[in-house]
Amino acid sequence: MDDDPLVLAHARDAAARQTGLAVVPGDLRDTGAILRSADLQPVDLSQPVCVLLTSVLHLLPPDVADAAVAGFRSAMVAGSFLVVTCGTLTGTSPAFIERLRSVYADTSDITGRPAGEIAAWFTGLDLVPPGLVDVQAWRPGPGAPRQAPVSARILGGVARQPGPRAGSGGT
Repeated sequence: MDDDPLVLAHARDAAARQTGLAVVPGDLRDTGAILRSADLQPVDLSQPVCVLLTSVLHLLPPDVADAAVAGFRSAMVAGSFLVVTCGTLTGTSPAFIERLRSVYADTSDITGRPAGEIAAWFTGLDLVPPGLVDVQAWRPGPGAPRQAPVSARILGGVARQPGPRAGSGGT
């Protein structure tokens, strides 16, 4: 879901080589239009899907970001996954947030969210370990160097919509 022509061209190229992948030009602020789009046809929403909301929710006002997450979650059946990364105010330098707001003043609202508000997007879902963590700390490989402290934090999490697993017979 994007409306940048270059992003769409690359995404359509990738989608042409895979089944079950859809490229939907749209505005995240209107999840209903995205979910009703004919471009979404290759994706069967009656089956588990993966919704990726990465590095975009902190560019929206809080109520709009909450509505976007809720809109996509409402379309997720059991076994679907939600992947979110979002800038957080928790542990981020206030001066850095102000610099971002200045840079993006003409294009986006830089909001950042307290970590607790980001965690709330996963309420009722089963978070995959390691849970909601700094993206640079997500499953580091063995011997990975310890990350230096940064002035900006981006939290990420992956969660599964609970329910019976395929082939489990509902047990």
